[in-house]
Amino acid sequence: MIDFKSEVLKIKDQMIEDIKMLCAIPSTQDDNTVAEFAPFGKANRQALDAMLKIGKRDGFKVEDVDGYAGHI
Repeated sequence: MIDFKSEVLKIKDQMIEDIKMLCAIPSTQDDNTVAEFAPFGKANRQALDAMLKIGKRDGFKVEDVDGYAGHI
């Protein structure tokens, strides 16, 4: 049986750093920075890219849906 608590404790520090990094991105909608593949603005694009990068780093298949959303 998997001991989930011990598995999470192994990656606890990395998880905390990931959350801190994601929370530091001011990912509110900014119509002034909307661009192709950044329909909600530059900072939202940055947050999406960061989250997809974390997913890929951790071995998940990731997909960017034209900047509107991501699948992990």
